[in-house]
Amino acid sequence: MTSAAVAETWAGGPSGAGSFVFMYMGTGIGCGIVLNDEVVRGTSGNAGEIGHIIVDPGGAPCDCGMRGCVKSTSIPQVLVARAVEAGVLDGPLEELTGPAIQESFSALCAAAAAGDPKAEEIIDHSAVLVARAVSTITNALDVDRVVFGGPFWTCLSQRYLERVPALVREGSATRKIHEIEVVGTGVGEDVGAIGAACLVLEHTLAPRSQRLLLEG
Repeated sequence: MTSAAVAETWAGGPSGAGSFVFMYMGTGIGCGIVLNDEVVRGTSGNAGEIGHIIVDPGGAPCDCGMRGCVKSTSIPQVLVARAVEAGVLDGPLEELTGPAIQESFSALCAAAAAGDPKAEEIIDHSAVLVARAVSTITNALDVDRVVFGGPFWTCLSQRYLERVPALVREGSATRKIHEIEVVGTGVGEDVGAIGAACLVLEHTLAPRSQRLLLEG
């Protein structure tokens, strides 16, 4: 998610400097890209749409026609549905939309933290799948840091930070050259909203090369 990457960069902390990717953990999973302190937006401003990276070739079908994409295996709604099917959570699957997803996902993470083995397996397996996506991105971009954040990050942070760094290191094509640091955001849960505001300020105030061209 570009706005989250902008917020992390504007915050000025060590996690937002240099070259990194921002993994936004919200209702969906997105990615913001910063290379050499410059936010990469893409032609249409949609750089970082990673929902259709395949992380489990034998996994659930995705609406793109493939199987095992990030979107069909790793987003909170999918994990909550899996928890309902496993008996970890109660509730009909058709009601898992909007705020109900966040509430149910928090309950799933709490169950994992309390030692429920089925809940632990669901969260830990999601960490493996997300780490595969992260490795694909970091290998393609050759960054030296991954920053996680977003509204669903807080309840995932402990288990993910215990597991994802080693998984990313194992999947790194450049591990013999440089380490890839995996950290949580320094901005907070509202990083997306803060980033959107930063984008407005940047568009209004930041110098642009085309403004320096002489007319006529």
